[in-house]
Formats: sequence, structure tokens, C-alpha cells
Amino acid sequence: MKYIKKFESNEENGYWIVPTDDRFEKSLIDLDVPSLDYYIYNERIPKNDYIYVVHNDNKNMNKWGWDLYDGGNVIDDFLESKGLEFKGTINIADYELDAQRYNL
Repeated sequence: MKYIKKFESNEENGYWIVPTDDRFEKSLIDLDVPSLDYYIYNERIPKNDYIYVVHNDNKNMNKWGWDLYDGGNVIDDFLESKGLEFKGTINIADYELDAQRYNL
């Protein structure tokens, strides 16, 4: 697996694409996300897919969240409009997102 970009600290606002298959827990640990059970046992998070994991510290308190990845649009307008920057992928091989995007 290849890390395209990682953040230096949790103070940075942004979002990452994370796989929700058997790499999900490791990806959340790599991002240093608290409350792993909230994500791992969340029935609203699709399995064997991808999600955005979001860190937003705009109100002087760390806030983690997630949003659906819509299969091909790397930049999500809603997240960008909130002042968040796309930071890359975590534990995803280069070809995976292209294969999903073009239905290969």
C-alpha cells in the first residue's frame, strides 16, 4: 500500500480517503482517530468501499467525522466549502480508485 500524503499533526484541517475493508481499522489508527468503535461498528458506513475521514479543528476543539466517498470525485465540494483541504489517501493502492471510477 502507498501513502500519498499524511498530515504532520491532528491540528491540520482536512480529509482523507480511507478504505472500509479489512484495512479500515489500521487506516483509522494511522490517522490517529479517537473512538475507533464509532467507525468500526457504525452501520451507516458502507463495508468494502471508501469514505472520507474528516478532521476539522475550526472551533478550537478536535472534531473528527466522516462523509461518503462518491466514487470518482476526489474533491468534494461540500468539504471544500467548509475550508477543508484534501490530504490524500490512506492504505489505498494507486490503481484502486481508478478501477472503481472507471468500473474496471
